[in-house]
Amino acid sequence: MELPLHILAVSGIVAVAHQWMRSALRVLGSGAEAYFAGAVAETLADRGDLTGMAEASGAARKARRARAWAFLALVLWSVLLVLPSWILPRPAPVYASYAALWVVAGIRRGVDAAKRSRS
Repeated sequence: MELPLHILAVSGIVAVAHQWMRSALRVLGSGAEAYFAGAVAETLADRGDLTGMAEASGAARKARRARAWAFLALVLWSVLLVLPSWILPRPAPVYASYAALWVVAGIRRGVDAAKRSRS
């Protein structure tokens, strides 16, 4: 009984770590996007292009919002990864339940592919 539980627990930890890494990359990517969009907005403002500046400022605002949500997701995945081992004497069942994230990711990937094929 212990071996399957530990195998699922390792799979669950890897699933959460995978989501953590995706969120960390989103934080970095949206941070870079916000920085460059802000720089473009500043350059366009210096040149007097108000329409371009407004569009670039909107893109920078959107990237900052995406970065905030990605950071929130990063904190959530960090808590899910660390908290069970801190508060539970035997966290293996909790980590084993995280293995379901692989199924959710597969379903989400299939739904996204179906949406793309329709458009």
